[in-house]
Amino acid sequence: MNRALYRINCGSSVAFTDAAGNVWQEDHLVPAPKATAEQARRMAGLRLETDIKLPHGSGLGTSSIAALALLALSVWLARMGKNNKFVLYPMIFMLAVTLTALVFMFFKTLAAANIIQAIVVVALFILALILVYMAITKLRAVGKQKTAAS
Repeated sequence: MNRALYRINCGSSVAFTDAAGNVWQEDHLVPAPKATAEQARRMAGLRLETDIKLPHGSGLGTSSIAALALLALSVWLARMGKNNKFVLYPMIFMLAVTLTALVFMFFKTLAAANIIQAIVVVALFILALILVYMAITKLRAVGKQKTAAS
């Protein structure tokens, strides 16, 4: 279970409380010896309670979507005859981040003996390389058309 701490400010003093009402000190978040849960509740401030029910992912979702969107945008801009350098360089960075995360996830799933997830990771890696190949061939074709038109 995740232990979320909630910060409570009261003038210059700071206290933290968890969902069970335990009070924690700011120094290394060790249990506070003097403050009680009732004292923390009486302190001025806003108490916010959250509970996370979603499983935590690897972060691959957002980076892969960003890389794919930038890849499509850079090819589209090149086909329209526009300068795509401002999209191309961030796309290369996001793609490198995504592929690196896939490699790390592959080794992590192998170490955990999760063969099915390792196969999915390899499939995603291969699909990413196919998309990169298709984008490179399209960008080269656009470059050749520009050169032939000049």
